[in-house]
Amino acid sequence: MGSAVVIRGCPGAQSPGQLVPVPRPIAFLDRDGVLNVDRGYVATRERFEWTSTAFDSVQLLASMGFVVAVVTNQSGVGRGLYEEDDFLQLTEWMLGEMPEISVVAYCPHEPDANCPGRKPGTGQLEAVSSLFPCLKDRSFLVGDKQSDILAARRFGVLALRADESGPLGAIKAAIDRLSQSGNA
Repeated sequence: MGSAVVIRGCPGAQSPGQLVPVPRPIAFLDRDGVLNVDRGYVATRERFEWTSTAFDSVQLLASMGFVVAVVTNQSGVGRGLYEEDDFLQLTEWMLGEMPEISVVAYCPHEPDANCPGRKPGTGQLEAVSSLFPCLKDRSFLVGDKQSDILAARRFGVLALRADESGPLGAIKAAIDRLSQSGNA
C-alpha cells in the first residue's frame, strides 16, 4: 500500500503513532462523488471509476505541498452490504493507483450508530490531524454532500463542493480563496 496510512476516524480507534511534527496544509477529499463516480456503496474495483479530474487534482495538491487526505463515510460496511476487508482491499488498490494520497480516514458505521467519526462529525478530520498537524487556515475539504460541508465547517476549514467531473474546479477555487486571504 505504499507509505499511505489508512485509519478509522472513529473515537477510540487505534491509530499509528507516526506523527509528523511540522504543521502542514491538508486537502481533505471525500471519496465517493469526488475522487470516484458515486455508484452507491462502491466496494470493488469493478464498480470503481475515477472522476475525470481526480488524478490531476491530487497531483496538483501534492506538488503544492498539501497533505492529501481522503475522508470517507463507508456505511455499506455497517449496513452489511460489504465487509470492511472489501473496503480495505479497494483502498489498497486505490493508493497504488494514486500514491500521492498520504492518508485515508474512514468510518464504517451506518448513520443510526451516531458515530462522531461519520461526517458531518469531525472524527475523521481529527484523526488525520493527529497524524499530520493541520494548518487550518490553509486547509480545505472538497465534498459532494452537505455532510461533507458541515464536517469542514465544524472542523474550521474551508468547505467546497465538487461537481460531476471531480474535484479540480473546487480545488482551484479553494487555492484561489486561500491565496486571496494570504493563506496559500
